[in-house]
Amino acid sequence: MEGLLEVDPPDYYPIIDKLFADKLQGALESFGAVVEEMRVRVVPKGQEINLFFYVEASRRSFQAYDIESIIQGILEKLCDEATSSFGDFYGVSFHIAGLEVKEVPRGSSRRGSISLTVEGPQGVKSALARVGKGLAIKLGEWGYQVTALTLNMEEDAVRLTVRPGQKLDRATEMSLSDRLKERAEAYLRSLLGVSYQVRVEILSEGKVEGDLSERDDVRELMKHLKNGPSR
Repeated sequence: MEGLLEVDPPDYYPIIDKLFADKLQGALESFGAVVEEMRVRVVPKGQEINLFFYVEASRRSFQAYDIESIIQGILEKLCDEATSSFGDFYGVSFHIAGLEVKEVPRGSSRRGSISLTVEGPQGVKSALARVGKGLAIKLGEWGYQVTALTLNMEEDAVRLTVRPGQKLDRATEMSLSDRLKERAEAYLRSLLGVSYQVRVEILSEGKVEGDLSERDDVRELMKHLKNGPSR
């Protein structure tokens, strides 16, 4: 996996990304700090979802504070929020089962100027990473500033999520979405020898990824957790 966030098992990636990683990053910025890297192990037990966090963070200011205590407080609040919203919908609760925080120098993460995340079967992850790197180069050539790219191999398509570094109007979003779709589908045909439909979502300023409860993969995961045996 390349990028800012790693989730084990990867089925839980969209849940952890939206309910925890993205919000932790935003909250830390107010303290002059940033998450360089984050790994989360998810251990469901009955209706409880236990989370083991490993967070690498760096300071962007000289404020004096205990960065581990700040991160712990934020994650505890996010657990409560996740349980009362998403968890209440599915009858599950979130708990912090472990937390390790490491303070690192600025820019020490494995990611470059663009955070690239790929999720999918092991056999296609390297191809998805190459597609992402190719798209990152093209975006720069086209004059767009982008902070994050995510490619997620779904059952019948590839979901491409793009987070621009600047606010885009609707017409620009639509034009960029069409160009990315065409380019990504061409890259995938070239690398995998198979045609995949690419679904593009551009997360402009103030916009968040589609409601988790509307995603087929998340619904199926929660259904299995609710009806399946404890593990």
